[in-house]
Amino acid sequence: MTGSLAPSRVSLQRTGRLATPQAKAVVPEGCRFINQRWAKARQFDPVTPRDVAMIGPSTAPDRLVAPQQLQDLGQQARPLIDEALYEAGAVLLQGLPLVTPEACEAFICGLSYQQQEYQPSVGPPRRKIGSLDAATNIPGDYLVDLHNESIANPLYPAKIFLMCLNPACKGGENLIASGEAITAGISHNIMQRFADKGGIKYTRIFRSQESVTSTNPLISYEATWQERASTKDKSVAAALFESLGCTVQWTGCKEDTLEAWNIKPAVVPNPATGEPLWLNVAHIHPFLHCSYGDGEPIEDEVLEAIDEARMAVTKSCNLGPGEMLMLDNTRWGVVDAVCCADLTSAWAAVNSNQHQVLCGALKGCLCDNGANGAQLIAMQTHSLSCSLSRSGYQVTSIS
Repeated sequence: MTGSLAPSRVSLQRTGRLATPQAKAVVPEGCRFINQRWAKARQFDPVTPRDVAMIGPSTAPDRLVAPQQLQDLGQQARPLIDEALYEAGAVLLQGLPLVTPEACEAFICGLSYQQQEYQPSVGPPRRKIGSLDAATNIPGDYLVDLHNESIANPLYPAKIFLMCLNPACKGGENLIASGEAITAGISHNIMQRFADKGGIKYTRIFRSQESVTSTNPLISYEATWQERASTKDKSVAAALFESLGCTVQWTGCKEDTLEAWNIKPAVVPNPATGEPLWLNVAHIHPFLHCSYGDGEPIEDEVLEAIDEARMAVTKSCNLGPGEMLMLDNTRWGVVDAVCCADLTSAWAAVNSNQHQVLCGALKGCLCDNGANGAQLIAMQTHSLSCSLSRSGYQVTSIS
């Protein structure tokens, strides 16, 4: 029976406590980080009420709520969420019945952000779950480290929303870090070096389907240009990346490898304060090839110092059922989960103030894969794939 949730009866308000118990996140030893420098950090302290703003209903709503009522509540919540995100950069929304993809879609619709297609940097287009986008694939024993979602693209998300549909029975924490805290740990010399060398050049390399013969499991995440552009026409593929603000060239002995690159500053004005803010993914390898803006490689000691600054301030956030973690994507970085199973993930791309807003649902722990026993699955923002069954969502692959 559908419950009631009239905005006149249930309103959202700022709260001061975490509804879901928070514990230190421990990265399993079997999990391999794409960025091996990041692998030195195996444990992360939990978030506290000082780290994130918390919003919840004044009274507990029913578990099942009509879509229109969720839309009404989303419309009511928008000003409060915008205010809290501007102040804190991170908001934890608790106590709402966002336990199905349909409920998530209805609430997101009520927030009134204009829908826009998600544009991954290197992976293939995401599959759909309703109007939400499922994420892409990477082997389950790998984990990509902290990053701002799609920040290398000319047009990047202003916000990301992570929603838990089912609680993790083990693990499943999101790793998050304040960009302002990271900036405080980056030396002036490093910031100045990036400025002097023209910022950061991000290069995406897409091979042709005919030339992909590697058995490397990570190749499944690196889409061919035919997969990424959903075409076999080279001119159409090139036009897609040019429309996104990239410069395109064809390389290789057969000129069948597409390279798309753009240059961005390493430091930008903080949207809330105007102060310098470290905002880049210079550390992400091997999927996105990063160099200084002048094309020279970034020194290992510089990358090491960047990673140390990021690891020092990273914290974990364990989402409960129906909870939503909202992040200002310019001011907070995220790793979706450190260990997961019974996984659920869905994403919607939305446009707000000329920037994308990504909205998603996520859950994780250890997955029973039948004859092979429990399978460790690690995931990150770009990297989930799931299928629907009568009993709920089941993991098929993950990145």
